[in-house]
Amino acid sequence: MTTVRAWYGLTFRQKLSWFLLATYVFLIHFGKLTRFGERESETGITTAIALLIIACGYRGFSRATLREPVIRLMLVLLAWCCGASFLSPLDLSVAFLNLAKLSIYVTLALVVAELRLPAQQVEWLILVAIAGLFVATSLTVLDHQKLIDVPGCNDVQAGSRISRGSKIVRIEQASGFYPRRSAMAAIYSISLAASYLVFTNSRRFLTRAACIIAFATGLLCLFLTHNRSAGVGVLLSILMSFIFSHRRKLTGRIAYLLLSGFAATGIIWVAVSYFPDHTSVYLDKFSYLSGGQRGQYSTDIERLENLKYACHQITYNNPVGYGLGNLVENGQEFSSHNIITAQIWAMGILSFLWIPAFAMAVIEVFRRRCSGVGEVVKFSLVAWLFHNMTHESLSTGFAWIFIGLLYSQIAAHRVSD
Repeated sequence: MTTVRAWYGLTFRQKLSWFLLATYVFLIHFGKLTRFGERESETGITTAIALLIIACGYRGFSRATLREPVIRLMLVLLAWCCGASFLSPLDLSVAFLNLAKLSIYVTLALVVAELRLPAQQVEWLILVAIAGLFVATSLTVLDHQKLIDVPGCNDVQAGSRISRGSKIVRIEQASGFYPRRSAMAAIYSISLAASYLVFTNSRRFLTRAACIIAFATGLLCLFLTHNRSAGVGVLLSILMSFIFSHRRKLTGRIAYLLLSGFAATGIIWVAVSYFPDHTSVYLDKFSYLSGGQRGQYSTDIERLENLKYACHQITYNNPVGYGLGNLVENGQEFSSHNIITAQIWAMGILSFLWIPAFAMAVIEVFRRRCSGVGEVVKFSLVAWLFHNMTHESLSTGFAWIFIGLLYSQIAAHRVSD
């Protein structure tokens, strides 16, 4: 009854925006199936829905929202990168395309924040996203294991090589409905963290059962992608929720710790018993932590070289930066594989002030109190933020919706106090 009463208390604008948001957070898990082309940069149905959300939900932005340090810093980023793109000697098309996409997503976050959706409607949005995660990852796993053939799923052929005796064998990665597995991991990491956090916070049996099933399926899918950063990000979000949650008492923390330990034991057992080849891939990738040799196909050295190259270019050639385009060397474009490197390349010398300021602003947001569902949103974003440390996924619309929801819950908690 409380849920029904809260729904009827919404305005027409809030109801319509909620349906559009629910459609977006479900479809976003299906990647290129919702796009008008095969390339990752293509627009699609989700882009149209994002623009509809902005059009339907926009009623101006409050001063309180615009005064938020994170929002102000993002506006500085957009303005600086616009000027840097004009001054850049490189091709403007990619930089301005990325700038336009990021502008849309920042605006989307502002609109979602101003909608001021009640906590119950935010929880239902998260459950819709978890449903999308479950359907998409189930199809990905079934297709990857050759149990069924899902059109458009795992079409990208990529894998990792491991030694098996005297032979070198290739272990195929799961790519799901995405042209790039790191793009898939950026979205799935948020939903995965949210599913586990809802499971530990909800008191409804059916909700808890649905969330833990979605979490198990999603984690298996993520495991098959061989994407380390997303998995570590999910683990970090769960750990930070355990340590920093304002809503957990001592008994709840102990139960949370025991439950998480039991889940971790089960996950390791399933991985070793049923997917030994994929387990070997991870052991090879992490071998340098125990003093072994770094995996042959590790991109860690490449990330370091990209960082050095970006710093050299903005120091000696273009201190203003190059905008939100790809790194370019001798006419060849390539990914920075790191959001820090990407921002240094984009903003030039200003990035050395902007990055620490942005980090401090994010920490300040995470220190604020909010509702239980607000904490689910907050700690789910940790997985995405960590994933950005090794990839470029700043223009992830799904994450910006969560950022908007977080600000709306923080504002609601401030009003209730």
